[in-house]
Amino acid sequence: MPSSPILIDGEERPDLDTIYHNYSEAVNATGGWPLNLFMTPGLYPISGGASWPGPGTEHSLPGDGGDDETYNNFLAVSRKIHTFWVE
Repeated sequence: MPSSPILIDGEERPDLDTIYHNYSEAVNATGGWPLNLFMTPGLYPISGGASWPGPGTEHSLPGDGGDDETYNNFLAVSRKIHTFWVE
């Protein structure tokens, strides 16, 4: 799966900064910086977040109401993106 990291300067492109931060806040119930997004070649976000715990750790997703849903570590996020991509 080829990929290309892209840096968007929020001061130079506040329109894109707003769009992608709004996406992250809507999907993850959190925002923050630095924002990392996984996107399709058509520039549609698949997943994203500001940070993830290291492999072997997990914690509750902020704002999840105290249920058992967890915010996956970066390795789990990477695996989900890979699964999405190959399907």
